Amino acid sequence: MLLNWSFEAIKWNLLIRKIHRLKTSEIIGSISLGLCANIIAPNRIGELAARLNYLPNEKRREGLYLNLFAASSQLLITFLSGLLASILLLPSLDLIPHTWKLPLYLSASILILFALLLFFKSQLVKRLLLNKLEKSGEKATAVHLDHASRIKVIALSTSRYVIFLIQFFLILKAFGAEIGFYEASLMLSISFLVNSFIPSNWLTEIVTKGSVIFFLFELMAYDPLIGIMASLGLWLINLLIPSLLSLYFLKDIDWMRLVKA
Repeated sequence: MLLNWSFEAIKWNLLIRKIHRLKTSEIIGSISLGLCANIIAPNRIGELAARLNYLPNEKRREGLYLNLFAASSQLLITFLSGLLASILLLPSLDLIPHTWKLPLYLSASILILFALLLFFKSQLVKRLLLNKLEKSGEKATAVHLDHASRIKVIALSTSRYVIFLIQFFLILKAFGAEIGFYEASLMLSISFLVNSFIPSNWLTEIVTKGSVIFFLFELMAYDPLIGIMASLGLWLINLLIPSLLSLYFLKDIDWMRLVKA
């Protein structure tokens, strides 16, 4: 749990110091407060308000851009891992005709390459954000991020993802599941991918992820109840417990300043 969110704090500090220096306590507070806000906000949008709370008003438009970039990096890893897991798992289960396998692999390879190029080369994310702010009458300034910074962000996002996979596997083994790390990682990656397309909050997320895990475990002849228990354990360790602990940081919110911004 601590290692997981430590990587997220390092990632946010790496990005936000491009525009503003935050104290270590403020970095920890912004991450913790974001967890708390996500209890009631769908699709983790409470995280945004929490992180902007620690920035001066004149830096919040740039902070919005950097938060979008941080979120997109984690979403990219979720998409790539889920896509790779799908093309590795589904053909092995004979769920698609043999003649479709080669086109499937080629299509997936193109999508992966396109997603990476989009993240490292394209200005699309910046343009979308700036257009959205301009339509609402806001003046926004994008933040330049060099390739070195982007690689570091992707590396930290990947590290967080790997931690999730290891946690899931260890919880499965703790419940006595006879399953390898490879199979467990494929099923969790597909679950994360499916869940990323479904609007949810901290409570409904366990239902959507659990449903996908149940289906995949049953499909691969593993005990689906153990899969659900492991999914619940992952949710408790990384969302519920940290969210409850983060309630302490509610006292640090300047609600009036946040609303006026």
